[in-house]
Amino acid sequence: MAGPAHAVAVAEPLNQLTALPEWLGQLTHLQSLNLSDNRLPSLPASIAELQKLRNLWLGSQSGGNPLRELPLVVRSLQSLKRLWALSCHIATIPEWLDELTELSVLNLFYNSIAEVPEQVGRLTRAIA
Repeated sequence: MAGPAHAVAVAEPLNQLTALPEWLGQLTHLQSLNLSDNRLPSLPASIAELQKLRNLWLGSQSGGNPLRELPLVVRSLQSLKRLWALSCHIATIPEWLDELTELSVLNLFYNSIAEVPEQVGRLTRAIA
């Protein structure tokens, strides 16, 4: 039987989490991570170890996390295909977003984004 290190999906929505453990990065086979509807102001650096992560939920219509910006650690998730960051109090889109070349779904609804940087136009696979 595969142990926690071989988990492919973790769902922790609606738990009022305010922090995540660093050991989360040890789940190197993780493909989906749902953290929506919590109270996370940031993500641990160990998230960068999740190189097989394809789906990341940081927020949903019913509520997001008070991130204020997309965490820089997301930049290292080169296999990411779907990113949902609804209702996360995001005001700006980072210029590095076009580095996520596998990204096909980007949902930033219900935020306070005033300007979309030119680099977002280079996300040729992304739809929202």
